[in-house]
Amino acid sequence: MCKTIITTMMVLVMSVNANLIVNGGFEQPELTETAYLLSGSDIPGWTISEGYSVDLIYQDWAPASGDQSLALNGLDPGVISQQIATIPQAIYELTFMYAGNPEVVGGIVKTIVTAAGVSQQFDFDTTGYTRANMGWTQQVMNFSATEEVTTISFQSLIPGADSPAFDDVAVEMVQIPEPATMLLLAIGGIFAARKK
Repeated sequence: MCKTIITTMMVLVMSVNANLIVNGGFEQPELTETAYLLSGSDIPGWTISEGYSVDLIYQDWAPASGDQSLALNGLDPGVISQQIATIPQAIYELTFMYAGNPEVVGGIVKTIVTAAGVSQQFDFDTTGYTRANMGWTQQVMNFSATEEVTTISFQSLIPGADSPAFDDVAVEMVQIPEPATMLLLAIGGIFAARKK
């Protein structure tokens, strides 16, 4: 019984600060040129929503890191998502590098990001940026998990091929649920009492 509790607590503690996103840098599949991808296409870890398309960018503009990044619009606004394992009531931090196609008409790209059913809009002004200097900025969104599986999604609000750009998507647990915290303290207290 004690071993089970300790193992469970160790898993909870190790989950804090561990990136839960698969292929957050969009480095898979490895490309030799930019790829236009429809729903059903293979981007490991990610699902392109039915009826939508995205571009996996290779060398068309400078990524935030690595060799590739994602343009959320293929020919039209795109939607991409990933499901991750979460612990209900735990607090998570979603971070991502955000920019936009520097040739966007009007200069502003807009995206709705949704996690655990909560949505937030992120805007980026591409004015003054170039394909060599995209102006990548880190964005942060915190959310509380409500289920054991949480869907993270990115939806472009820009028409046509003008596109928000993404790289380095990550989700980390930043606060374990209150009952788990209390259990950790209780276990620590028991072990401290036994040592005396």
